[in-house]
Amino acid sequence: MDYSIENLKKRIKILKKEKDINSEMLSELADVPIGTLNKLLGSETREPSITTIIKIAHALGVTADYLIFGEETTITAAEHKLLSAYRAHPDMQPAINKMLDIAPVKGGDIADDIVSELKRDIPTSTQSK
Repeated sequence: MDYSIENLKKRIKILKKEKDINSEMLSELADVPIGTLNKLLGSETREPSITTIIKIAHALGVTADYLIFGEETTITAAEHKLLSAYRAHPDMQPAINKMLDIAPVKGGDIADDIVSELKRDIPTSTQSK
């Protein structure tokens, strides 16, 4: 992924045209001063702030990734559900983090590795034989 200010400006201009909005409208929607937007779309600003990019992306209905790199970074519904569940249960996050750090044994199954790792952490007197 290569970043180019020219490509970023091109994507903004294309999206403005697709959405049939002018710079003044975009400025208002993005809550970015018109002068800042004009400098970005002109040639005065070579390194816009990430805050400005995010605001413009949000106003145009795309991600900042798309404006910067021309690619959308999306997650599936299942990934979103998993992430939401993870965030909703901070008490379980350490255990989940530990499981995610486990590397599979060569030729083994990750589920077996997780079970083995968890059993190792349980005191011997509480493990069933």
